[in-house]
Amino acid sequence: MAAKGGKESNQGLVIVLVFFILATIGLGVGTYYGFADQDKLKADKKKADGDRKKADDERDFYRFEANLLRAYLGIPVEGKALEELAQNKAKFDSNQFGGGLSDERKKELEELRSKLVKDTFEGKRAMAWDANKNQPVITYEAMLDGALARVKQLEDSLKTAEAERAKAEKKAADAEDLQKKDRLSFEAELAKRKTEHEDSIKSYQATIKKLNEDFDAASKKKDPEKQNLLEEKEKIRKEKLVLEKEMKDLKDKMDVLESKLARREEMKPIDIKPRGQIVAVHGSGNKAYINLGSASGVKPQVTFSVFGLAPNGKPKERSKGSVEVVNVINERMSEVVITRMYDPEDKGDVVTGRRTPIEIKSAKNVDPIVKGDVLINPAWKPDEKTHIAITGVVDLQRGGYDNIQVFMRALEKQNIILDAYLDTRDMSIKGPGITHKTDFLIIGNQPSSLDPSPEAQKRALEISKKMEEMRLQALKYGVTNIKLSKFLDETGYRLMKRIEH
Repeated sequence: MAAKGGKESNQGLVIVLVFFILATIGLGVGTYYGFADQDKLKADKKKADGDRKKADDERDFYRFEANLLRAYLGIPVEGKALEELAQNKAKFDSNQFGGGLSDERKKELEELRSKLVKDTFEGKRAMAWDANKNQPVITYEAMLDGALARVKQLEDSLKTAEAERAKAEKKAADAEDLQKKDRLSFEAELAKRKTEHEDSIKSYQATIKKLNEDFDAASKKKDPEKQNLLEEKEKIRKEKLVLEKEMKDLKDKMDVLESKLARREEMKPIDIKPRGQIVAVHGSGNKAYINLGSASGVKPQVTFSVFGLAPNGKPKERSKGSVEVVNVINERMSEVVITRMYDPEDKGDVVTGRRTPIEIKSAKNVDPIVKGDVLINPAWKPDEKTHIAITGVVDLQRGGYDNIQVFMRALEKQNIILDAYLDTRDMSIKGPGITHKTDFLIIGNQPSSLDPSPEAQKRALEISKKMEEMRLQALKYGVTNIKLSKFLDETGYRLMKRIEH
C-alpha cells in the first residue's frame, strides 16, 4: 500500500511542475507582447504628433495665405488675424515660414512667393508692404481702379487723337488737291511757253533766212539798195537781241516756277506712320528692345529713327535719335543698339538740314530714348518693298565725295529697290527708270563749285542738269522728293565716319 501512495505523490508533483512551466511561458510571452505594444504605441504617438504639427502648419499656411490675399485684394484684416498676419509676413519675407509643410504645400508657398514678385525689364520688383500698418502699400483693388482710370484716360486721348487725325487727313487731302491743281496749271503754262518759244525761234529763223536771201540778191544791185538792206539787217539784229533777252527772262521765270514746284514737292511731309515702338531700354543706356521681330521681316542692320510722342499721341516734329537692329530675338522682339542721339533743341543746319549728334551720357541728352517711343522709317515696309531713285552727290562723310555705291548697298539690306540713280562718274542715269511705282526721289547735294578749273565747272553744270532732269521726271509721275539729309534722319541711317583724303 505504501508503494502505491508514493507513486501517486510523484504524479501530482509532475502535474504541478507542468502547470508551473506553462504558466511561466505564458507569463513570458504575455510580458513580451505587452512591452512590444508599448513601443508601437510610442511610435504611433510620435507619428500622430508629427501629423498634427503638419496639419497645424498647413492650417497656419492656409490662414496666412487667405489673410495675405485678403489684404492685397483690399479686404480689411482685423484683430487677432491681423497680429498673426504681421508675425507670419515677417517670417514669409525672411523665408522662414512653412518649414513643416508637405512638399505639395511648399510648392504652393513658392508659387505664392513668385506671384508677389514681378519680373520686368527693369529687374525684380517686390510688391511693397507697409510693415507699420501691416498692409500692402497699394492693393489690387486700388491698382484696378488706377488701371480703369488709365484706360478711361487712354480712351479719351484716343478719341481726341482720332479727331485730330481726321482733321489732319482732311487738311492733307485739301493740300494734295491744291498741289495737284498747281501742278496741272504749271504743266499747262509750261507747255504754252514752250510752244511760244518754239514759234518765236521758227519765226526768227525764217526772218534771218529771208534777210540773207535779200542781202545776197541786193549785192548784185546798186549800193543804195544794199545799204538799205544792211540797215534793215542791223535793225533785225537789234530786235533779235531784244527777243533773246525776252526768251532768257522767260526761261528764268520757268526755272523759278519749276524750282518752286520741286521744292514744294520736297517739303511735303513723308510717311511718318510708326512701324513699331521701344518696349524696354537696357540698363547701360546704349541698347534697347523693340516690338518687331522675324514675323515683321526685321533683319540685322535695319535702322529706324526714334520719335517721342506729343500730347496728342502723334510723333513729335523732330527725332530724338536712331537705332539699328543687331539681334532678332523672336517673332515679335529684336535687340537694337542706339547709334545716334540729338539735342531736342537742335533744329539742324539751315542749309543742309543736318543735326549734330550728341553723346548718350551727355548733359544735353535731356530727352533720352524711353519705353513707348515710336520707330519711324518711311523707306521700310514689313509687307512690301519700297522703290526709290537717287540724284545728286551722296556725301555720307561730309568730305565732298560721292558715296553713292556704299549708300546703294546699305539700301539693299533695307528691303529697298533702286529704280534709278545718277552715276556721277560718267554722268549717266542708270537703272530701270522712275515710274509711278517709285515712292521717293532722294535729292543729294549739289556739286561743289569751289574748284575754279573749267573741267570742274563743266562737271558741276552737267550734274546740275542731270539732277533737274530727274526732278522733272519725278514731277511727271507724282513722286515725292526728299532731301538726302531728311531721308537719313527719318530712316535712322547710320552715317559713315569721316575719312580725311
